[in-house]
Amino acid sequence: MSGSDVRVQISEDNTYYFPDVTVSCDVADRRRGNTLIQSARVVGEVLSPSTEQFDRTDKMKKYQAWPTIQEIVLINQFAQHVEVFRRNKHDSASWSCTVYGPGERWLYLKVLMYTFRWKRSTTILTLVSP
Repeated sequence: MSGSDVRVQISEDNTYYFPDVTVSCDVADRRRGNTLIQSARVVGEVLSPSTEQFDRTDKMKKYQAWPTIQEIVLINQFAQHVEVFRRNKHDSASWSCTVYGPGERWLYLKVLMYTFRWKRSTTILTLVSP
């Protein structure tokens, strides 16, 4: 996992973004000192009032078009609300969305087979199991 100081390539013309969270399973992306992830599998964005519209429109379209990205996680910074967009394994152009909110205790990232649990009364997620 990488933080927002790492760029994620999202087009062949070397366009990139700085997601808040990035996960890559590619060994080449884990080179020491590497600051450009070319094979991101999961990207996460913490939504803020100033970036939410861009994150949900232009950035989302670019993420969905990049073939290595399998899950896009949008996290509300003010409430227990997370949206996980998943690429359909039988139709790579199709995406589904699962919403996790206050009534949910678990958040599951399918690509990584990780489960996260809400910390009670906060917006903090804690890794439970790989």
